[in-house]
Amino acid sequence: MRSSTTQPSARSSSGGDSVTDEGRSPSTAARAASGESGLFRGRDGDFSFVRWGGRGPLAVLAHASGLTAGTYGPLAARLTARLRPVGLDARGHGGTLAPADPRRLRDWDVFRDDLARFLDHLGEPALLVGHSMGGMVGLAVAIRRPDLVRGLVLVEPGIVPPAWRAWVFAAQRTGLWRHAPIVARAARKRRDWPSREALRAALRSAGIFRRWSDEFFEAYVETGTEALPDGTVRLRCDPAWEARCIATPPVGAWRWVPAIRVPTLLLYGEISRTFLPPMAARFRRALPHARVERFAGAGHYLPMERPDGAARAIQSFLDQEVIR
Repeated sequence: MRSSTTQPSARSSSGGDSVTDEGRSPSTAARAASGESGLFRGRDGDFSFVRWGGRGPLAVLAHASGLTAGTYGPLAARLTARLRPVGLDARGHGGTLAPADPRRLRDWDVFRDDLARFLDHLGEPALLVGHSMGGMVGLAVAIRRPDLVRGLVLVEPGIVPPAWRAWVFAAQRTGLWRHAPIVARAARKRRDWPSREALRAALRSAGIFRRWSDEFFEAYVETGTEALPDGTVRLRCDPAWEARCIATPPVGAWRWVPAIRVPTLLLYGEISRTFLPPMAARFRRALPHARVERFAGAGHYLPMERPDGAARAIQSFLDQEVIR
């Protein structure tokens, strides 16, 4: 087990476009981050995915609720020197067309099964890189189908804090979850907008997006919305579906952690209100072989706030665990 703290990375410029510490200008990074879209036929519908090229082991990115695979394009672009990243739009998100009725969603097993089928379709074991809900879905696949997983990178995984389990269990069975602030906020999201420009103006300095780098915010706007025939745009994740996703996390997931048998990296933000420091300590105790890294000054959306540091941590993990 390795535990460390990652500080914010420095950026530099020398005239013209600013340059990241990997040496790419924003325009070059945007091109690299766009990827190539495709469709995978699942059990009950088509699933959208993105390939970003690259070389090395296959890596599958699993996104947070309400986002899209394409939102993570800037992170994927930073990994292509060592990995072949592919991102799947989860059911009810992005370009995926499989049924997503909030009234019928009871738990996250459907996301686990969708991801496992996608991995079967790809035909080789993968490094699973999951953020928030995607982290827990990846963990569930690693437990149920270890033959599909070479390693796990869990970024701020959406695991219920131990102190909340009894309340969450009761709330899921009584309907009280809909009154939880995080669920209510998601349900109240505005879905339809006059234009992407209007959405940008309203969201860039609000809520979760305030701390995001520009490249991730633009990736979200472009891949997380669709243009309608009347010229307006709509979020590609129905707020009612996002709210239901947030309301149905697995309550007993902590018992899965000691059962992980693949190399594992946990990344979490120092100021996150989702994955709290006591949870990191509990994770270390439950899985001593895991590598754990805390990012100073970062929150729950760590990949969007510290993409260079996150990429370096993943690359170091590949070296340490000899995943090639």
